[in-house]
Amino acid sequence: YLERIADEMHLSAKYISKLFKDVTGTNLTDYISMIRIAEAKRLLATTTMKNDEIAEAVGILSRATFFRLFKKYEGITPQEYRNMLQKEQD
Repeated sequence: YLERIADEMHLSAKYISKLFKDVTGTNLTDYISMIRIAEAKRLLATTTMKNDEIAEAVGILSRATFFRLFKKYEGITPQEYRNMLQKEQD
C-alpha cells in the first residue's frame, strides 16, 4: 500500500505518488492494482483456487474490491475470465 511504502522510505505518500507518476506516467496505486490483477489472472489460469482465495493471495482483502478492480482492468469478471480460458483450451 502507498502509505506503507511512504513510511518505509520516510517520505509523504503524496510525494511518493507524485514522483512515481512523473516517472512512470501512472499513479502508484493503479500500478499496484495492475500487478495484483496480473497475478490474479495467472492464478485463475493455472490453479483451481476460488475467487476469494485468489483475492486474498494477491493482497485484496475485499471480494467486492477484487471483482471491481478485475473488471476495471480486464473488462470482465474473474469467473468470465476463467471460463474464457477454459473455452480456449477445449
